[in-house]
Amino acid sequence: MTTQSRPADAYCKAYAGAANESAAQIITKVGQACGISQRVILIMLEKEQSLVTDSWPVTRQYSYAMGMDCPDSGPGNSANCDESGAGFFQQVIRGTRQLQVYRLNPSSFRYKPFQTNTIQWHPNTGCGTSQVYIENRATASLYIYTPYRPNQAALNAGWGTGDGCSTYGNRNFYNFYKSWFGSPSGIPVTGKIQTFWEKYGASGGVYGTPKAAAQSISANGGGLVQEFTGGVIFMENKTGTVTGMQNGVFLTNYRGAGFVQGSWGWPVEIAKCGLASGGCTMKMQNGTVAYSNTYGSQLIAKQLEAEWARAGGAGGAYGYPRSAAEFAPKKYSLVQHFANGHLAWSEQGGARVFHAQFVEPWKAIGGINGALGVPAAPVDSVVENGGGKIQEFTNGTMFGSSRGSFAMENGAFRSGYLNAGGPAGSWGWPAGKASCGLPGGGCQMPFQNGIGMWSSGTGMVLVSQDSFDMWNMVKGSIGYPSKVPSKLTVNGGGEVQEFTNGTVWTSPLGSFAMENGAFRSGYLNAGGPAGSWGWPAGKASCGLPGGGCQMPFQNGEVRYENGVFSLR
Repeated sequence: MTTQSRPADAYCKAYAGAANESAAQIITKVGQACGISQRVILIMLEKEQSLVTDSWPVTRQYSYAMGMDCPDSGPGNSANCDESGAGFFQQVIRGTRQLQVYRLNPSSFRYKPFQTNTIQWHPNTGCGTSQVYIENRATASLYIYTPYRPNQAALNAGWGTGDGCSTYGNRNFYNFYKSWFGSPSGIPVTGKIQTFWEKYGASGGVYGTPKAAAQSISANGGGLVQEFTGGVIFMENKTGTVTGMQNGVFLTNYRGAGFVQGSWGWPVEIAKCGLASGGCTMKMQNGTVAYSNTYGSQLIAKQLEAEWARAGGAGGAYGYPRSAAEFAPKKYSLVQHFANGHLAWSEQGGARVFHAQFVEPWKAIGGINGALGVPAAPVDSVVENGGGKIQEFTNGTMFGSSRGSFAMENGAFRSGYLNAGGPAGSWGWPAGKASCGLPGGGCQMPFQNGIGMWSSGTGMVLVSQDSFDMWNMVKGSIGYPSKVPSKLTVNGGGEVQEFTNGTVWTSPLGSFAMENGAFRSGYLNAGGPAGSWGWPAGKASCGLPGGGCQMPFQNGEVRYENGVFSLR
């Protein structure tokens, strides 16, 4: 038959009319449009006109298929049908829509759900009334549509005839449903879950029919979970919030993450879809889950939600999360990586942007389990010495320049560098990783303008690369640098670096070390680089007669024999 298109309204979605539609197609489409189970429509057609089982129905049965607009006001309480409502399609769509009218306007009709109602046994008022508590809106809708209760005689008769006060509409509805589809009350949907389920169309809606009764689960504060053919409906105990997830990748990933017992916790809001790149987000007990085709479903840590949302969410500066948050062992801090950036959180610094230049070097030194911690302050820019970035972490600092990105943990090493002016000072930017375990328990780190050397006795001192190379050559026998180097202009100029057990002199002639002792004392007594010997020009060699030594200098060779120095 040809059906007419009908626009959407408060009770049904739009119906697209078509030529040559079968009864089955009409029943399917009307059920979908109005959110009423096709099972209910089939039973209404059978109880009103026997259209399902009658092998040779007459025209009137089709014309008033659902008994819509057919009140029991005719002779002898017979049906008094309005001819303007005749026609199979009109009967099915208008009768089905009317069930939604009853359901969504529970206070506007004679029988009301969730309370006791006075219901007649029969159109003949002389048959009396009974008191019936109606437990849900669906039952109320059926009683409004067929406003009589079967008496005991009708019930005792099964499918047969009772007495003069018997009615059969609601009895037959029950009998048909039970014989065709099983017990209509086999899987209950109650309370707030029922209200939510009915809001989304009940059995004819997106969640479909219940697969099992609601289950109580105590994890993450507890709540109720009820499985349906089209998804799952949840009620979280703490706030009483009811939400649902329809079947699909979002629900599949939620189950994979442990469901309500897992790290996501309970859902607390309905999913929002149609976001950037076709993604979805859903507020959960422990954060926001964001889904994208590229990264799947990932939980944005609760501590980062506000910053992520402030930056525009899925379509903002950070985009979708690439992976779950990484937590420090005691969960005092975390880091999460996004498509377009990185965020960190700590108890001391709150939510912070993690500068991209520092992420890989940070991972290389232990990442979330490392000693440096996580970013605890905004990124700062420094323009001096070629420029770069600084970011404070919970347990140290990272410095990034054209020389690379390097970390310093809190402690004397870092304090000495910062006291010397940090990247803006004379040392410049870090140029390599710190290494410790040097002779005497010291540490060293390359910088833009030299090598920082540290020991517990001397603290942090910057030496030139030449002085450090000489220190390495003598295997640390001259101790650690004790003060900053001195620049001299005498005899062509050079640099003097004092160590705890000696000195390194550097000039155009090279870098040479002298340990504390007679030779070094004699050189200094002779005026050092400013004296007649000039700057050292080679290594000292000893083993002369009498235990003496000799060493080339700028102005000749100096010999030390029997306690006497001579310049030749």
